Amino acid sequence: MKNLRLLLSLVCMLLVQLTFASHDEDLDGDLSNDPMNPTVINVVNGSNEVCAASLAPDTDFFTITVPAGATLDEIELTSFNSAGVGFLGFASGTTIDPNAGIPGLLGWTHLGNAQGPQLAELGANGGIGFTSPLGPGDYTFWTQETSPVNSTSYCLDFQLTIPPPPVTAIPTMGEWGLMILGLLMLILGVTQIRSVNRHKSLPETV
Repeated sequence: MKNLRLLLSLVCMLLVQLTFASHDEDLDGDLSNDPMNPTVINVVNGSNEVCAASLAPDTDFFTITVPAGATLDEIELTSFNSAGVGFLGFASGTTIDPNAGIPGLLGWTHLGNAQGPQLAELGANGGIGFTSPLGPGDYTFWTQETSPVNSTSYCLDFQLTIPPPPVTAIPTMGEWGLMILGLLMLILGVTQIRSVNRHKSLPETV
Protein backbone atom coordinates (compact mmCIF):
# COMPACT_ATOMS: atom_id res chain seq x y z
CA MET A 1 0.00 0.00 0.00
CA LYS A 2 2.86 2.35 0.86
CA ASN A 3 4.51 1.76 -2.51
CA LEU A 4 1.18 2.14 -4.32
CA ARG A 5 0.82 5.56 -2.73
CA LEU A 6 4.36 6.37 -3.85
CA LEU A 7 3.56 5.39 -7.45
CA LEU A 8 0.36 7.44 -7.43
CA SER A 9 2.25 10.44 -6.04
CA LEU A 10 4.82 10.21 -8.85
CA VAL A 11 2.06 10.03 -11.49
CA CYS A 12 0.28 13.03 -9.98
CA MET A 13 3.52 15.02 -9.95
CA LEU A 14 4.06 14.31 -13.64
CA LEU A 15 0.49 15.30 -14.49
CA VAL A 16 0.85 18.58 -12.57
CA GLN A 17 4.01 19.38 -14.48
CA LEU A 18 2.14 18.90 -17.78
CA THR A 19 -0.93 21.00 -16.93
CA PHE A 20 -1.54 24.72 -16.88
CA ALA A 21 -4.13 26.84 -15.11
CA SER A 22 -6.12 29.68 -16.56
CA HIS A 23 -9.11 31.95 -16.14
CA ASP A 24 -10.89 33.24 -19.21
CA GLU A 25 -13.84 35.54 -18.57
CA ASP A 26 -15.54 34.28 -21.74
CA LEU A 27 -15.50 30.73 -20.36
CA ASP A 28 -15.17 31.04 -16.59
CA GLY A 29 -17.23 34.14 -15.82
CA ASP A 30 -16.35 37.70 -14.89
CA LEU A 31 -13.58 38.44 -12.48
CA SER A 32 -14.71 39.96 -9.20
CA ASN A 33 -15.47 43.68 -9.01
CA ASP A 34 -15.13 43.60 -5.21
CA PRO A 35 -11.63 44.47 -3.88
CA MET A 36 -12.55 42.84 -0.56
CA ASN A 37 -13.55 39.59 -2.25
CA PRO A 38 -11.29 39.05 -5.29
CA THR A 39 -11.56 36.06 -7.59
CA VAL A 40 -9.13 33.34 -6.47
CA ILE A 41 -6.95 32.07 -9.33
CA ASN A 42 -5.54 28.61 -8.67
CA VAL A 43 -2.03 28.22 -10.01
CA VAL A 44 0.25 25.40 -11.13
CA ASN A 45 3.88 25.15 -12.12
CA GLY A 46 4.49 27.03 -15.37
CA SER A 47 1.93 29.20 -17.18
CA ASN A 48 -1.22 30.54 -15.54
CA GLU A 49 -3.10 32.77 -17.96
CA VAL A 50 -5.77 35.28 -16.98
CA CYS A 51 -7.81 36.79 -19.82
CA ALA A 52 -10.42 39.49 -19.24
CA ALA A 53 -12.07 42.58 -20.65
CA SER A 54 -13.14 45.81 -19.00
CA LEU A 55 -14.80 49.10 -19.77
CA ALA A 56 -14.39 51.98 -17.31
CA PRO A 57 -15.51 52.28 -14.59
CA ASP A 58 -15.39 48.45 -14.50
CA THR A 59 -12.62 47.09 -12.28
CA ASP A 60 -11.34 43.53 -11.90
CA PHE A 61 -9.71 42.03 -8.82
CA PHE A 62 -8.13 38.61 -8.44
CA THR A 63 -5.79 36.90 -5.98
CA ILE A 64 -2.93 34.53 -6.68
CA THR A 65 -1.21 32.53 -3.95
CA VAL A 66 2.43 31.63 -4.50
CA PRO A 67 2.93 28.37 -2.55
CA ALA A 68 5.70 27.79 -0.02
CA GLY A 69 9.01 27.23 -1.76
CA ALA A 70 7.68 28.61 -5.06
CA THR A 71 8.33 31.86 -6.94
CA LEU A 72 6.35 34.06 -9.31
CA ASP A 73 9.06 34.59 -11.89
CA GLU A 74 7.30 36.82 -14.40
CA ILE A 75 3.99 38.36 -15.41
CA GLU A 76 3.83 38.58 -19.17
CA LEU A 77 1.30 40.61 -21.12
CA THR A 78 0.56 38.20 -23.96
CA SER A 79 -2.39 40.06 -25.50
CA PHE A 80 -3.73 43.63 -25.34
CA ASN A 81 -6.49 45.14 -27.45
CA SER A 82 -7.61 48.68 -26.73
CA ALA A 83 -7.61 52.17 -28.19
CA GLY A 84 -6.96 53.39 -24.66
CA VAL A 85 -4.64 52.47 -21.82
CA GLY A 86 -5.14 49.75 -19.25
CA PHE A 87 -4.03 49.73 -15.63
CA LEU A 88 -2.45 46.94 -13.57
CA GLY A 89 -1.51 47.23 -9.91
CA PHE A 90 -1.05 44.75 -7.10
CA ALA A 91 -0.70 44.52 -3.33
CA SER A 92 0.24 41.84 -0.84
CA GLY A 93 -2.58 39.96 0.87
CA THR A 94 -5.95 38.59 -0.17
CA THR A 95 -7.64 42.00 -0.51
CA ILE A 96 -6.71 45.37 -1.96
CA ASP A 97 -7.77 48.96 -1.16
CA PRO A 98 -8.11 51.10 -4.30
CA ASN A 99 -8.78 54.13 -2.10
CA ALA A 100 -5.23 53.90 -0.74
CA GLY A 101 -3.93 54.74 -4.20
CA ILE A 102 -0.35 54.17 -5.31
CA PRO A 103 1.11 54.25 -1.75
CA GLY A 104 -0.89 51.11 -0.93
CA LEU A 105 0.41 49.11 -3.90
CA LEU A 106 3.53 47.04 -4.23
CA GLY A 107 3.73 48.27 -7.82
CA TRP A 108 1.70 49.36 -10.84
CA THR A 109 1.94 49.98 -14.56
CA HIS A 110 -0.09 51.01 -17.60
CA LEU A 111 -0.94 48.04 -19.78
CA GLY A 112 -0.37 48.41 -23.47
CA ASN A 113 2.70 50.60 -23.24
CA ALA A 114 5.01 47.59 -23.18
CA GLN A 115 3.71 44.15 -24.10
CA GLY A 116 5.81 41.29 -22.80
CA PRO A 117 7.37 41.01 -19.30
CA GLN A 118 5.66 43.25 -16.75
CA LEU A 119 7.41 42.73 -13.40
CA ALA A 120 10.08 45.31 -14.18
CA GLU A 121 7.37 47.73 -15.36
CA LEU A 122 5.37 47.17 -12.18
CA GLY A 123 8.40 48.04 -10.08
CA ALA A 124 9.38 51.17 -12.00
CA ASN A 125 6.48 53.51 -11.23
CA GLY A 126 6.46 53.91 -7.47
CA GLY A 127 4.61 52.21 -4.66
CA ILE A 128 5.90 50.15 -1.75
CA GLY A 129 8.22 48.15 -3.99
CA PHE A 130 9.03 44.45 -4.14
CA THR A 131 11.80 41.99 -4.88
CA SER A 132 11.70 39.98 -8.09
CA PRO A 133 10.94 37.13 -8.38
CA LEU A 134 8.02 37.32 -5.98
CA GLY A 135 8.28 34.83 -3.15
CA PRO A 136 5.61 32.79 -1.35
CA GLY A 137 2.50 34.62 -0.24
CA ASP A 138 -0.82 36.07 -1.37
CA TYR A 139 -0.94 38.80 -4.02
CA THR A 140 -4.08 40.62 -5.14
CA PHE A 141 -4.17 42.25 -8.57
CA TRP A 142 -6.28 45.19 -9.75
CA THR A 143 -6.91 45.83 -13.44
CA GLN A 144 -9.12 48.32 -15.29
CA GLU A 145 -9.50 50.46 -18.38
CA THR A 146 -8.51 54.07 -17.69
CA SER A 147 -10.66 55.68 -20.40
CA PRO A 148 -14.49 55.68 -20.15
CA VAL A 149 -14.92 55.51 -23.94
CA ASN A 150 -12.70 52.53 -24.62
CA SER A 151 -12.93 48.84 -23.78
CA THR A 152 -9.85 46.78 -23.06
CA SER A 153 -9.26 43.06 -23.48
CA TYR A 154 -6.03 41.51 -22.29
CA CYS A 155 -4.28 38.30 -21.31
CA LEU A 156 -1.68 38.10 -18.57
CA ASP A 157 0.51 35.02 -18.12
CA PHE A 158 1.63 34.45 -14.52
CA GLN A 159 4.70 32.24 -14.74
CA LEU A 160 5.49 30.28 -11.57
CA THR A 161 8.15 27.83 -10.53
CA ILE A 162 6.67 25.38 -8.05
CA PRO A 163 9.04 22.62 -6.89
CA PRO A 164 7.60 19.10 -6.69
CA PRO A 165 6.81 17.74 -3.21
CA PRO A 166 9.43 15.54 -1.55
CA VAL A 167 9.22 11.90 -2.58
CA THR A 168 9.63 9.00 -0.18
CA ALA A 169 12.76 6.98 -0.94
CA ILE A 170 12.22 4.41 -3.68
CA PRO A 171 12.57 0.83 -2.36
CA THR A 172 15.92 -0.87 -2.93
CA MET A 173 16.30 -4.10 -4.91
CA GLY A 174 16.43 -6.01 -1.63
CA GLU A 175 13.19 -4.44 -0.45
CA TRP A 176 11.53 -5.21 -3.79
CA GLY A 177 12.73 -8.82 -3.43
CA LEU A 178 11.21 -9.13 0.04
CA MET A 179 7.93 -7.68 -1.19
CA ILE A 180 7.81 -10.10 -4.13
CA LEU A 181 8.67 -13.03 -1.83
CA GLY A 182 5.94 -11.98 0.57
CA LEU A 183 3.46 -11.74 -2.29
CA LEU A 184 4.39 -15.22 -3.54
CA MET A 185 4.01 -16.65 -0.04
CA LEU A 186 0.62 -15.00 0.26
CA ILE A 187 -0.52 -16.46 -3.07
CA LEU A 188 0.79 -19.90 -2.05
CA GLY A 189 -0.99 -19.69 1.30
CA VAL A 190 -4.30 -18.70 -0.28
CA THR A 191 -3.95 -21.54 -2.80
CA GLN A 192 -3.34 -24.10 -0.03
CA ILE A 193 -6.31 -22.85 1.98
CA ARG A 194 -8.58 -23.14 -1.05
CA SER A 195 -7.27 -26.64 -1.72
CA VAL A 196 -7.99 -27.76 1.84
CA ASN A 197 -11.48 -26.26 1.77
CA ARG A 198 -12.18 -27.95 -1.57
CA HIS A 199 -11.24 -31.36 -0.16
CA LYS A 200 -13.40 -30.80 2.93
CA SER A 201 -16.39 -29.96 0.75
CA LEU A 202 -16.15 -33.22 -1.23
CA PRO A 203 -18.63 -35.96 -0.13
CA GLU A 204 -17.07 -38.88 1.72
CA THR A 205 -17.04 -42.18 -0.12
CA VAL A 206 -18.03 -45.44 1.60
